[in-house]
Amino acid sequence: PLFVANRFDVEVNLMDVLFGDQLSIKGITLEQPQILVKVLPDGRANYDIAMPSADTVSAANDEPAKFSLAIERWQIIDGDLTYDDQSLTFRMDLKHLNHTGSGNFNEQQFDL
Repeated sequence: PLFVANRFDVEVNLMDVLFGDQLSIKGITLEQPQILVKVLPDGRANYDIAMPSADTVSAANDEPAKFSLAIERWQIIDGDLTYDDQSLTFRMDLKHLNHTGSGNFNEQQFDL
């Protein structure tokens, strides 16, 4: 599987979710997540899970939809991350990862 966790908590402001124009997440906590990112030799990846749609035609004058996402803080507790890229013959395993961070993903470039 791409992702499993013993616990996955998301904290949001309900008023922002219902009436806001920005998805503002107060906090995300992952306890003992196991994340497996896998790329096959032909380049197909397990994280590419969007279903292609035959009826999504975009006109040339259409502006892209604005999506705004802010995460005040996130925390990973005792996580395992495996990146297995068979197209590059590269594999990386991180065990017992502990990490905290925050970010505003509204800019083209952002710091984590």
